[in-house]
Amino acid sequence: MKINSDDIFLEVLLKHLNHTEIDIDNPEELTDAINEFMSTSAALLLRDIKRNANRDIIEIREYQKGFEKRLLKTWREPLSDLEVFIQQCLSEGNKFNKKFREKAAKENDYLFEVLTLLHGRSCQIANEILVLLRSGYSDGAHARWRTLYEVAVISMFIEKHGQALAEKYLQYGIVENYYDALEYQKNCSQLGYEPLSKEELDNIENSKKKFVLKYGNDFFKMYGWTADVLPKGKRKFEYIRLVAK
Repeated sequence: MKINSDDIFLEVLLKHLNHTEIDIDNPEELTDAINEFMSTSAALLLRDIKRNANRDIIEIREYQKGFEKRLLKTWREPLSDLEVFIQQCLSEGNKFNKKFREKAAKENDYLFEVLTLLHGRSCQIANEILVLLRSGYSDGAHARWRTLYEVAVISMFIEKHGQALAEKYLQYGIVENYYDALEYQKNCSQLGYEPLSKEELDNIENSKKKFVLKYGNDFFKMYGWTADVLPKGKRKFEYIRLVAK
């Protein structure tokens, strides 16, 4: 006979209510008693989970360690080659940055800033891919590889169109911050966080107005930083990819 966990919970709850001095016909008293029972049960359940967690975690870690060891035995060479490649990219990027950073800063070289920024992001993503592959998470690694591809394409696209587009790409961060702030303000109370103050919201709105005056309303749309290069309807990654070639 299959045991229903809901039936067990209901049985325990009824036993609890039978041992409490409440008027079960009173909705408020009944609600308070049930809420108290739920809080107590949750605390006891959490205690038991934590009590058994160390044992379970040790077993999972040992299993994962053995799996990664077997995986490395099979894929050691390509994983090692990828690691060498990533470290070489990091090394060359650091050399380039140190050599030209001062000159670029003096000249307000936005293109240098964007390309070094995206290069650093690419190296970080590549390391994430390596970690995922070593642990056997091939689907996750594939998803991050797609992101790496997108960063590479955007780098080529910006490099092709020069300083003005690079400046807009850097300033597009204000757009992302604007929409993040709106989303935060919408959901912060439900998540238990303090809402943004009126002064903070006013500053965010004033920043938006500043960039709308400079670049137009299209700047605050998806891929708005491409508006000078791509026409409406084609400000999408697929068209960035085609133009970047």
